[in-house]
Amino acid sequence: MSRSLERLRRDFNDELLVRNGRTYARTPLGDRLLGDLDKVIPEIEALYQREDQSLLASVEVIKMTMTDHACAVLLPPILRRLRTTVPLLRVEIRPFSDQRFDEVLSGQTDLLFDVAGAPRFLETETLYTDDFVCIVSKDHPITSDAFSLDDYLMYPHIAVSVLEGEQTLIDRPLKERGLYRRISLVLPYFTPAIFALGGTESILTVPRQLGLMLPLGSQVRCINPPQEIGPFQYQMIWHRRLSQDKVHLWLREQIRNAVGFLHSGKGGGYGS
Repeated sequence: MSRSLERLRRDFNDELLVRNGRTYARTPLGDRLLGDLDKVIPEIEALYQREDQSLLASVEVIKMTMTDHACAVLLPPILRRLRTTVPLLRVEIRPFSDQRFDEVLSGQTDLLFDVAGAPRFLETETLYTDDFVCIVSKDHPITSDAFSLDDYLMYPHIAVSVLEGEQTLIDRPLKERGLYRRISLVLPYFTPAIFALGGTESILTVPRQLGLMLPLGSQVRCINPPQEIGPFQYQMIWHRRLSQDKVHLWLREQIRNAVGFLHSGKGGGYGS
């Protein structure tokens, strides 16, 4: 501050502030400059505000890459938030694929939503932490509130294959222990998998937040998974070149605020 004051004194050829006992008093020129700044600063702030509004008005399309899991859990609150600020904004959801990181690099998508594990050359921010719940037919033989690992592996499973032909967050930790689920059906989406459970002993394992939002109905019930299947982090991912972009900063802030409720916990447990 003292260096800044010295520069101002040289620029205006005036003391501006002079010691008055234990405090400082402004010189007449200091008083006039302060009055001028009270008028000028709000005008400067208004210029920046108009620039931000102009930038947002110029945004026509935002492209995001999501699984059907993210579309169910994240997309509704995000859309509600975006519509209040930019009502004419068009949102495009790109399909989740093995090329998702390359599409972030090439600019084909503005934001990717994925579990933790993006390449280091991309920027990430954890939105929330989730765990899993098992959905079974209402007449499934298991009646406890949680599966033991032995019971979990005894029964057939419906797997939702997002990538690489497996449900990676479940199957990889089991493989590390030399264990494998018995897969009876593989589907690319979570919602239709629920309708395949009726009258079977199959187990469908889904992220808990998704389970809370799906239309489960009265023909199925929920059981907690074995403790060996742990929680995971869900992140938004973007290219470094967008980190300081004003529109992208605004977009990330809207998403952060829209999904903040997910930090409050699981929203209720199943049998817990």
